[in-house]
Amino acid sequence: MIVSLEGILQEQSPLRCVVNVHGIGYEVHVPLTVNEKLPPLGQTIKFYIHPIYRADSQDLYGFLNQEDRQLFQLLIGKVSGVGPKCAISILSRLERNALRQAIAQRNTSLLSQIPGIGKKTAERIVIELSDAAKKLYPETPELTNALSSSPLQDAITALMTLGYKLQDAEKIIMKSSQCIGEQASTEVLLRHALRNT
Repeated sequence: MIVSLEGILQEQSPLRCVVNVHGIGYEVHVPLTVNEKLPPLGQTIKFYIHPIYRADSQDLYGFLNQEDRQLFQLLIGKVSGVGPKCAISILSRLERNALRQAIAQRNTSLLSQIPGIGKKTAERIVIELSDAAKKLYPETPELTNALSSSPLQDAITALMTLGYKLQDAEKIIMKSSQCIGEQASTEVLLRHALRNT
């Protein structure tokens, strides 16, 4: 069974790439959050692979670290109704920490905004992965304390709906919070953030 691939990045498109390993090209399906971090074509890349074998196909799903691969495996293995394509869609919209936070805070509204994820599937993700996500990805006290404040989380979510990436949204809102105070409302945080970005 293939568990990792290291070779030359030969082709790249939003949800797939081809890795050349000693003259053999392997098609690897990747989420957008992985695609954004890939090196230029012709450079060496290593993927942690989750293969899925069927009677008529063999698909390889690739991740840049073992933690993301574990999360993919949890999604397809524990959540009814979530297959590989659906899991890739989830991980394309939310990076590991964002998904962990959404699960920890039971933020089904954020999860249900992902294409192909309805309210019931979002609820299943929260229920089925709550304990597993905590064990695999223990939260740092700083992040937990900061994001437990609903105005902060709401402001971050609002920026994400405007097209910001999670990491950028978190940095912007945390910076605004430090400038205007931790007790600021969601609206005040957003106004300050948008004025200063």
